[in-house]
Amino acid sequence: MMASAGVRRKLNRYTHLYREGAVATCFYVLVGGSVLEHSLDPQWKEPELPPGHRRPKGYRRDQRTLSCSRRPGVKYTLFGMEALVGRPRTRRPSAST
Repeated sequence: MMASAGVRRKLNRYTHLYREGAVATCFYVLVGGSVLEHSLDPQWKEPELPPGHRRPKGYRRDQRTLSCSRRPGVKYTLFGMEALVGRPRTRRPSAST
């Protein structure tokens, strides 16, 4: 069902998909590449680190990178799921690679 209504897009680097606070009318399936998400009010929980480990250099709580490899058997990544619950967008993603 989802595949029959979907539209495939290839985005140039730094292209914004939607703005934070915009009305959500669809969601996205990342099948290859990466997307950088920014948020003025981050709502995701920071991943816990094992004892003795530090956050990577350049880590910021207000952004995260979603990525997916284009190899056989690699799973996809869903984002922009606010459309399914009728909420406004909570992040501002842009194409990274």
